Amino acid sequence: MVSSRSKRKSQKYCFSYDDYEMYEENPLFLGAVIGRVAGRIKESTFSIGNNTYNLEKNDGQHHLHGGSKGLHHHLWEATSFAKENAVSVKMKTKANRSEDGYPGNVDIIVTYTLSKRQSIND
Repeated sequence: MVSSRSKRKSQKYCFSYDDYEMYEENPLFLGAVIGRVAGRIKESTFSIGNNTYNLEKNDGQHHLHGGSKGLHHHLWEATSFAKENAVSVKMKTKANRSEDGYPGNVDIIVTYTLSKRQSIND
């Protein structure tokens, strides 16, 4: 996260847990890939056409960040690779309708790239 105090200076922040084991529970979702939805679904229900989908209530009466089986709990298949000016990691997983209540199955691929200038591209 970058915060600008003035037009000339900016501060860079990197949030993390002091204890590595906190990433297993990760209540603040730090560094997590969020989904299928990033945010809350009011009353854990949504409709597409004539179909209504009822999701897990994991935030009071609401559905937050894909629920307890959201992407942040998946074990991703990862492959790293390098280019001339950058290194990358490509991560893959699947979200099945039978496990999370959303319609349809989804194959998900996320690639993060760190350039030699230390900027992150996704």
